[in-house]
Amino acid sequence: MSRLSKYRQFVREPLRNKKIDVVCGVGKVNSRRLKKKGYVYASNLVGLFMILNNDSNMLRMHLLQNGISYQAVPSIVESVCEWVRINT
Repeated sequence: MSRLSKYRQFVREPLRNKKIDVVCGVGKVNSRRLKKKGYVYASNLVGLFMILNNDSNMLRMHLLQNGISYQAVPSIVESVCEWVRINT
């Protein structure tokens, strides 16, 4: 699935029980790292963003501090921010 397709599908659909790897920017390695930190579902990441008062910089810092690759962080943050903007 292309990055754009993955992004569109993620932001337009309810979270339900979507696994963390449906978030754009989360591949195999980052999925494993997030799961080790307790982020099994996409809703865990969206919930964290909301706890951080929808502060994308705080989410970015949190992801980097938890070993998520520098290249993937912008896509992850953009996807989560857009999901919250559209769906809340």
